[in-house]
Amino acid sequence: MSHQKGFTLIELMIVVVIIGILASIAYPSYQDYLLRAKRGDAMNGIAALRIAQEQHRSSNTTFSSSTTINSVDYSTSPEGYWTLAVSDATGSAYVVTAEPKSPHVDSVCTQFVANRNGAVDAVTATLDVCWER
Repeated sequence: MSHQKGFTLIELMIVVVIIGILASIAYPSYQDYLLRAKRGDAMNGIAALRIAQEQHRSSNTTFSSSTTINSVDYSTSPEGYWTLAVSDATGSAYVVTAEPKSPHVDSVCTQFVANRNGAVDAVTATLDVCWER
């Protein structure tokens, strides 16, 4: 009696099905992780710009209306996914906005807005989801 070595087609198909099931579970989790990472990039960029604004205000009479503060350019988030802008800069307030550089699939958090006091948004549910409160 001789024994053949190797896999049958049925055994190979079972392995392929198992890999497919695992991939169908893992891929959506990975996509969600990427969305949260990009949201974090926007929050990090806004935080850096807010700190720079407070430093600028400590030695000047108003907040800066530019994203370039003390020769440092804050117009892009640290990872480069978001474009930052400053608006309504006065002696006591400012608004920082982060918008995506290129279209991405995050249909919930399409823009991040913060002022001197923190995150702001017209819709509280979006604020809680996007800023993960």
